[in-house]
Amino acid sequence: MAAFKAPPLSAFFRKEEDNLVTQGLTDVHGVAMFHSLYDVGDLIGRGAFSLVYLCRRKETQQIFAVKVINKALCVKKKTLRDEITVLLRVKHANIISLEEVYESDKELLLVMERVTGGELFDRIVRVGVYSERQAAEIVTNVLDALNYLHSCNILHRDIKPENILLASGDSGDIKLSDFGIAKILEDEDDGARSRGRAYTSCGTDYYVAPEVLNGEGYDSKVDLWSLGVVLYIMQVTVSV
Repeated sequence: MAAFKAPPLSAFFRKEEDNLVTQGLTDVHGVAMFHSLYDVGDLIGRGAFSLVYLCRRKETQQIFAVKVINKALCVKKKTLRDEITVLLRVKHANIISLEEVYESDKELLLVMERVTGGELFDRIVRVGVYSERQAAEIVTNVLDALNYLHSCNILHRDIKPENILLASGDSGDIKLSDFGIAKILEDEDDGARSRGRAYTSCGTDYYVAPEVLNGEGYDSKVDLWSLGVVLYIMQVTVSV
């Protein structure tokens, strides 16, 4: 790994409270504190409005990934806030861990667990059909994560190979990621009609369950449908 050095990130303290994505959430600190606690290293990923770096906590030398989000480019701030809210609420061995959150008026920094095995999607493209044993190991771990989420009244709503990260290259250990459209059911504000159900049509084509699209409401079973599609892809040679 290259020597750690700070990238050109701003280190402003919070200035404009109304501009804070995380306003009202607890355990969120200013960006300047992040730089006092972490050394930042190589760029390892890039998104439409974010960069992902390796970072190392100075005190423990533990390696994490930090997602640096340019708030001026991020148009879906509510979606981002919802994802942070969910990730701060959950803790499970098969769910990507959000360790800490830092925010200034210009940037949002998410310190995440580092996962090195890549996406299940890429492995399917590279390897092709999984054996039943290999597929069962991965699906069982995803089911463990979903069982936990559903017990917390949370729907993931976007189960697909791209959102299943492999903890290492060859093992069946996984981390469920991307909670951008996850739903906490207790947050529904439509009274008894919505209790225990969601109504927003969302998800990814080919993976989304039919009841998500018919407007009559749906529950946690939609995640199981999507996982069933993932299992089918792992077991049958198809174009993904």
